[in-house]
Amino acid sequence: MPICDLCTSDEELDRLAMFRVLAVMVEPRNETARTQILTRIEKDTKINPDRRPRFSTDELWAFVRPRLHKGVIVGDLLLYLIQTKREFGRTSLNLALAIIRTATPRWEQPVGAEWHDKRHEGRLNQDRRTILGSFKRYQPVAHLWAAFVISETEKLPDFGPDSNETLPNFLALAEAIAKEAQGIYLQKSVRPGSRAKQAALPRASMWRFKLPPAAQRVLKLKVPRLLPAARAIALQYLG
Repeated sequence: MPICDLCTSDEELDRLAMFRVLAVMVEPRNETARTQILTRIEKDTKINPDRRPRFSTDELWAFVRPRLHKGVIVGDLLLYLIQTKREFGRTSLNLALAIIRTATPRWEQPVGAEWHDKRHEGRLNQDRRTILGSFKRYQPVAHLWAAFVISETEKLPDFGPDSNETLPNFLALAEAIAKEAQGIYLQKSVRPGSRAKQAALPRASMWRFKLPPAAQRVLKLKVPRLLPAARAIALQYLG
């Protein structure tokens, strides 16, 4: 299980913690890319001891935006697996795919570098192969993207990943989602040609974060219920 240390030597939250989490979210399987992201952030935001790091810069957004759409889809997919398992007692990858391709609402096009409720591209009309490719790539951080989706769609400003003040809540939400996902298995492998059943969020590859004691939180997850359109698809699929 990969772990990202967000602590300083004196057990405080690293001032770059939110950027380190972002780097993991957009490049969970590529350490070189994560290092390049953090290097660019330090350069473009001109971080120094007397200046607070800024999250929203055009340069940073240019790095994140191409990966954001895929990450959000993966977050949606994990949430649909959790929601359908909770509401119907069973789920499958095919069911979650059916919902995400037909019932997931569009989010508006981004209009700038800020992280706000108009900054997402539409998430519909993704072909199955593309969604499965995204899921395979971002599966180790699916719980983080699911937390991001909940924080945005449920309008929870205190649970966003865009500041060190709200980051502990965001990570606690992601951890709660990860716990809920344990025990959920895909009835179809995301690996081409494989028939093996696979965990929705394998613990061996799932990213976790080390926080200083003062920043540690524990949350009980309140899973949003399926929207009517998604529930109708699930009922039809499950018979």
